[in-house]
Amino acid sequence: GMRISPSWSQVRRFYFITGSQNIRKASELAYQGKWEEAAVLWKKETDSTNPKIAAKTRFNMALYCERKDLVIPAIDWATKSYEVIPEKYTKTYINILEKRKLNKLKLQEQIPVE
Repeated sequence: GMRISPSWSQVRRFYFITGSQNIRKASELAYQGKWEEAAVLWKKETDSTNPKIAAKTRFNMALYCERKDLVIPAIDWATKSYEVIPEKYTKTYINILEKRKLNKLKLQEQIPVE
């Protein structure tokens, strides 16, 4: 049955918890399960003039979008993070998200939503 039906698997992800007051506060909120509130704080920092802050918060926004199953916005945020600071882990995350996008499209073709 696992070959023909969608299944969920747990994966580990990380998010940044240091860099600015908003990042620290947002990390506490995310830890408490208050992801919406955390995303508001991260979003405020995505255009920071400090490249490290901008890259970290864009990465965190990608994770937030992925949690909401918004794969395309997650790819966009991760790509924006990579453009600021091209870290290997960010590129790896983009590749993971791209695979998720393809799998999601494949699933939608197999099981159309009406």
